[in-house]
Amino acid sequence: MSKPPQPFKKRYRLQIQVAALLLGSVVPFVLFAALQAGQGILGGIAFALIVIAMLLTAWVG
Repeated sequence: MSKPPQPFKKRYRLQIQVAALLLGSVVPFVLFAALQAGQGILGGIAFALIVIAMLLTAWVG
């Protein structure tokens, strides 16, 4: 008998965690640069990406 397919989050857990790690490591610098340059919209997008990285980490954790 073949094994049943694994759920999406179990199958791609490492890739999701690496993506969340990269987002959480790089995006704060983008947020800082955007706020220093007075780019509020870019700062908001960067903040949203940080939140997404946190949610991804919690989801697959």
